[in-house]
Amino acid sequence: MEQLSTLHSSTYVFTVIAWTFMMSAMMLPGYLPWVRIHAEIARREGKNPVASTAILMGGYLTAWIAYSTVAAGAQVALGQHALLNANLQLTGLAAGSLLIAAGIFQFAPLKSACLSKCRNPMSFMLTQSHDGQINSYKLGLKQGIFCVGCCWGLMALGFAVGVLNVWAMVGLTVLVTIEKLAPSGKKIGRAAGVGFVVWGLLLL
Repeated sequence: MEQLSTLHSSTYVFTVIAWTFMMSAMMLPGYLPWVRIHAEIARREGKNPVASTAILMGGYLTAWIAYSTVAAGAQVALGQHALLNANLQLTGLAAGSLLIAAGIFQFAPLKSACLSKCRNPMSFMLTQSHDGQINSYKLGLKQGIFCVGCCWGLMALGFAVGVLNVWAMVGLTVLVTIEKLAPSGKKIGRAAGVGFVVWGLLLL
């Protein structure tokens, strides 16, 4: 019994690490503008831009590590109840319901508020303190929280399209990046939301 518990714990830790790496890779393209702006501000203030930016990213990753612990817990629980196929994918009613929920969230006020922060890094950065390591970390953490608030629904779609489906996860990365960086990103994100709802209804 103790060995089984240890095995489950090891599986969960490994899954958290895997989700953290996946989230970091998927979020990085849309986060690069924040990194560049912060590095430039640090350089102008006579600070070490590499060290300052590393601390900033540490705060940002803290938010996604927290998300990854929840996602990993969901994956382990779903796997234990045989609700995921070999591609770590939900099917049928469960997948359809998740797609519909994620699609609806694309129109939610919380999504819009968080996305507006992600799309305007300069205005956000200029209203925050960059002085010292603690403030750099707090700034990164705030950015990470807004990013999680904006993208958690799209990232949860990994369970609908298959967490091990590389091309599907690449597609979600592209969508997240477009939402944050493209001039019409918000409209494109909402159009994708409609598509998710329709796709989900077809699976019910």
